[in-house]
Amino acid sequence: MGDGKKLTIAIEVQVNADLFDCNNCVWNHHCDAERKFPDSQGPAGCNQWEIPGVIESNVCLLPMISQESYGLLKLYDHYTNGVMPFAGGLLNQPNLFMDAMTHIGHMRTRATNDRVKKENERR
Repeated sequence: MGDGKKLTIAIEVQVNADLFDCNNCVWNHHCDAERKFPDSQGPAGCNQWEIPGVIESNVCLLPMISQESYGLLKLYDHYTNGVMPFAGGLLNQPNLFMDAMTHIGHMRTRATNDRVKKENERR
């Protein structure tokens, strides 16, 4: 799975954190295919999680998040507050960093809009 997909999954989980609370799992603990997580029931019989164009999965998205993705999401919070990881201003930041921040911004907006749309459809 590519880094962009991993980051998109991390954003989806972050925006929908209430759906990925292990202590209050509404998905019957289909945590991972290998059943390494406590109380994991293994894969579900059908796909329960979908990020259109990114992934359809019969196991929880939470265990798929890499430490790198967590780190980038933390950096994004600093970035939005104007705190950059490298000396200088915006133009002094590495292209890879700026690309990641742009991707996170777009994907957070999309995930938040999708969530609001789904909540409005339920009403």
